Amino acid sequence: MARLPRLIVWAPLLALAHEGLAQPPAEPLAEPRYLRAVRQELERVGIEASCEAEGRARGECSFTHTATDAAGRWPVRVVVSDQSHTVYLAVLDLASIPPNTPRASDELRHLAELNWSLTGARLDWDPHSGAVRLSAIQRTDTNFDRRAFRVLLRLLLARAERLAPQLR
Repeated sequence: MARLPRLIVWAPLLALAHEGLAQPPAEPLAEPRYLRAVRQELERVGIEASCEAEGRARGECSFTHTATDAAGRWPVRVVVSDQSHTVYLAVLDLASIPPNTPRASDELRHLAELNWSLTGARLDWDPHSGAVRLSAIQRTDTNFDRRAFRVLLRLLLARAERLAPQLR
């Protein structure tokens, strides 16, 4: 019973001490965690991209890639998502396969064959617009590997240049 008064005295003091040791809550980021790093890596490889945060969990960079032989120009989008822990890279409008043309089934079969041969990237077809895109994903659940991002970006752009003539 003698311990009870001591506990009553010490409990408030311990609570005050604990409050003093507590860290103030960190301010939430105004942009996804790795958007700045993506912007820096795009600049590092000589790409002038327009990057914007779309809140704390999502940001997007966009630019236009011109093929080395000047045979094509495609919009490229890089989406950084803290929600899915990914960086999504896509070369948009790489080709067009209109859904209601007589050759659509043959062209889609060819698209599937090309897609089967890809590793680390994939071709997608939008049945509403007929647009074909080439995309890849980098996971960021543990960290953002800058070198892996540059390699993936270069790989995706080189594959776009190689595949675009095959999709015409």
